[in-house]
Amino acid sequence: MKVADMKISTRLTLGFGLVLLLVVSLLTIGVANLNQINGINEEIVNTEWVKADSAQSISTLIRTIAYKTLKLCVTSDPDRAAQIDQSILVVCVKRIASYSAWPWHA
Repeated sequence: MKVADMKISTRLTLGFGLVLLLVVSLLTIGVANLNQINGINEEIVNTEWVKADSAQSISTLIRTIAYKTLKLCVTSDPDRAAQIDQSILVVCVKRIASYSAWPWHA
Protein backbone atom coordinates (compact mmCIF):
# COMPACT_ATOMS: atom_id res chain seq x y z
CA MET A 1 0.00 0.00 0.00
CA LYS A 2 1.37 3.39 -1.01
CA VAL A 3 1.27 6.46 1.21
CA ALA A 4 -0.76 8.29 -1.41
CA ASP A 5 -3.42 5.57 -1.27
CA MET A 6 -3.92 5.91 2.51
CA LYS A 7 -6.68 7.97 4.08
CA ILE A 8 -5.65 11.31 5.50
CA SER A 9 -6.51 10.15 9.03
CA THR A 10 -4.20 7.15 8.66
CA ARG A 11 -1.38 9.33 7.38
CA LEU A 12 -1.84 11.82 10.21
CA THR A 13 -1.91 8.99 12.76
CA LEU A 14 1.32 7.50 11.36
CA GLY A 15 2.98 10.93 11.28
CA PHE A 16 2.05 11.76 14.86
CA GLY A 17 3.07 8.26 15.94
CA LEU A 18 6.47 8.75 14.31
CA VAL A 19 6.90 12.14 15.98
CA LEU A 20 5.88 10.64 19.32
CA LEU A 21 8.40 7.81 18.85
CA LEU A 22 11.16 10.35 18.12
CA VAL A 23 10.24 12.40 21.20
CA VAL A 24 10.28 9.32 23.45
CA SER A 25 13.64 8.18 22.06
CA LEU A 26 15.17 11.65 22.56
CA LEU A 27 13.76 11.77 26.07
CA THR A 28 15.30 8.39 26.86
CA ILE A 29 18.69 9.47 25.52
CA GLY A 30 18.48 12.74 27.46
CA VAL A 31 17.65 11.02 30.74
CA ALA A 32 20.48 8.52 30.24
CA ASN A 33 22.94 11.37 29.60
CA LEU A 34 21.70 13.28 32.66
CA ASN A 35 22.22 10.17 34.80
CA GLN A 36 25.78 9.89 33.47
CA ILE A 37 26.43 13.57 34.21
CA ASN A 38 25.02 13.09 37.71
CA GLY A 39 27.45 10.23 38.33
CA ILE A 40 30.39 12.33 37.16
CA ASN A 41 29.20 15.23 39.31
CA GLU A 42 28.96 12.98 42.38
CA GLU A 43 32.54 11.78 41.80
CA ILE A 44 33.80 15.35 41.49
CA VAL A 45 32.01 16.55 44.61
CA ASN A 46 32.80 13.55 46.80
CA THR A 47 36.42 12.86 45.83
CA GLU A 48 38.07 15.50 43.67
CA TRP A 49 36.63 18.50 45.49
CA VAL A 50 37.71 17.11 48.86
CA LYS A 51 41.26 16.69 47.57
CA ALA A 52 41.29 20.19 46.11
CA ASP A 53 40.00 21.61 49.40
CA SER A 54 42.72 19.75 51.29
CA ALA A 55 45.37 21.08 48.90
CA GLN A 56 44.04 24.58 49.49
CA SER A 57 44.33 24.02 53.23
CA ILE A 58 47.96 22.97 52.82
CA SER A 59 48.64 26.05 50.69
CA THR A 60 47.11 28.28 53.34
CA LEU A 61 49.19 26.58 56.03
CA ILE A 62 52.39 27.11 54.04
CA ARG A 63 51.60 30.79 53.47
CA THR A 64 50.84 31.26 57.17
CA ILE A 65 54.09 29.62 58.21
CA ALA A 66 56.04 31.62 55.61
CA TYR A 67 54.52 34.87 56.87
CA LYS A 68 55.30 34.04 60.49
CA THR A 69 58.82 32.93 59.58
CA LEU A 70 59.41 36.22 57.79
CA LYS A 71 58.21 38.08 60.89
CA LEU A 72 60.53 35.91 62.97
CA CYS A 73 63.51 36.84 60.77
CA VAL A 74 62.73 40.55 60.84
CA THR A 75 62.08 40.99 64.57
CA SER A 76 64.92 41.93 66.87
CA ASP A 77 63.01 41.52 70.15
CA PRO A 78 63.79 38.09 71.68
CA ASP A 79 60.45 37.92 73.52
CA ARG A 80 58.52 38.68 70.33
CA ALA A 81 60.63 36.11 68.46
CA ALA A 82 59.72 33.50 71.08
CA GLN A 83 56.01 34.35 70.67
CA ILE A 84 56.22 34.04 66.89
CA ASP A 85 58.14 30.78 67.19
CA GLN A 86 55.47 29.43 69.54
CA SER A 87 52.66 30.52 67.19
CA ILE A 88 54.35 28.70 64.28
CA LEU A 89 54.57 25.58 66.41
CA VAL A 90 50.89 25.82 67.42
CA VAL A 91 49.76 26.25 63.80
CA CYS A 92 51.85 23.25 62.69
CA VAL A 93 50.67 20.97 65.50
CA LYS A 94 47.00 21.79 64.92
CA ARG A 95 47.26 21.15 61.18
CA ILE A 96 49.26 17.94 61.54
CA ALA A 97 46.68 16.65 64.01
CA SER A 98 44.00 17.12 61.35
CA TYR A 99 45.92 15.21 58.63
CA SER A 100 44.42 11.86 59.63
CA ALA A 101 40.99 13.08 58.52
CA TRP A 102 42.18 13.92 55.00
CA PRO A 103 41.05 11.62 52.17
CA TRP A 104 44.43 10.37 51.01
CA HIS A 105 45.67 9.53 54.50
CA ALA A 106 45.33 5.82 55.21
